Amino acid sequence: MIHALLIAMALFAPSQASPDDPLRDWAGFAKSPESAVLSDWLRCVARGRLLAEDYPGRLMIDVPTYFGKLGLFITLVKGSKVRGCFGAFHHKTGDAELALREYINGALFLDPRYPPLDIRELGETRIILTVAGELVPVDDINQVDFSRYGLMISFENGEKIVLVPSEIRSRDRLDRIIGSGMVVQCAAFRAVTIR
Repeated sequence: MIHALLIAMALFAPSQASPDDPLRDWAGFAKSPESAVLSDWLRCVARGRLLAEDYPGRLMIDVPTYFGKLGLFITLVKGSKVRGCFGAFHHKTGDAELALREYINGALFLDPRYPPLDIRELGETRIILTVAGELVPVDDINQVDFSRYGLMISFENGEKIVLVPSEIRSRDRLDRIIGSGMVVQCAAFRAVTIR
């Protein structure tokens, strides 16, 4: 009981990042001019993939450390509807450019929940990068602030889904995503979002 209370206090307390918090650098990066450069680059990569061309431009900025510490997820949102989300907590590479190219491709073409995005829709679509912190078990989903935290939900049938804040948005939306599935475990993660 005390252990669960300490986890809840840490998870839902106002964010006061310690110097060794790996999300701290990303929170600063999200407010920097470099985040706009990253967002523009992500859009160019998406455009190249939709046109079946490999965008030749390199990512000309350094991004904070993520490999071995943080998850990265790309979410495509057109209007108020998610059109794809793809990423991982554990990455194949420490090269941010390669990882982000893979996750853009996955969000565009590999998320089975949504139809692939068409090039004509790209101009109306937001490309959101979510940087995900450590997973912390949660007993009550109603205590999670969906604007700052994402979820990993495990179902009775063995399926697991990761939902970033831009996918959840509200408890009603979460209930629609979960549907009639029997949730057996839930973990939350702090998230930094770059739009």
